Amino acid sequence: MIKEKIPELQVVLKGESLGDVSTLDDVVDFIDQNHMGNWVRIVPFVDDIRTLHGAADVLVLCSDREALGRCIVEAMCMAKAVVVSDSGGSHEIVSHEETGLVFPGGAARALTDCLIRLRQEPDLRAALGERARRYAREHLDAQLTADRVTQIYRSIFTQDAAGIEFREEVNA
Repeated sequence: MIKEKIPELQVVLKGESLGDVSTLDDVVDFIDQNHMGNWVRIVPFVDDIRTLHGAADVLVLCSDREALGRCIVEAMCMAKAVVVSDSGGSHEIVSHEETGLVFPGGAARALTDCLIRLRQEPDLRAALGERARRYAREHLDAQLTADRVTQIYRSIFTQDAAGIEFREEVNA
């Protein structure tokens, strides 16, 4: 659907198959059967994902029920517009039309509409990327996350079940 609206579209499918390769085989067969090999490429492991993200206009994670795709956080840190499904966990860190676009899981037409919109609205694409970067810096920083987890542990361990307070320093 999207190729009709964006003829110059190039798609890079990033990932590798660990164990069962049947899904990967199905994808490769689909690409071959539909003569998509000149504009869809499958890229396995790369040493530095920033190379791929840097070349991308948009990063899409359309997996169903994936807990959280680290690739989304990485792309957000690089100020890339992201598109995620509302299935799984990525939509919990991507706010629709604020830090990315969120579409209903399994809705190919809605995903297509998101990508066409980002192609037609480069200012929106850039703004989403910048707001995503800011969100990642303010909320997804590794040290900030570690400090929050440490706070949770400290609050749990400062009282026993009877409500008797005890304190023991926990080093992060």
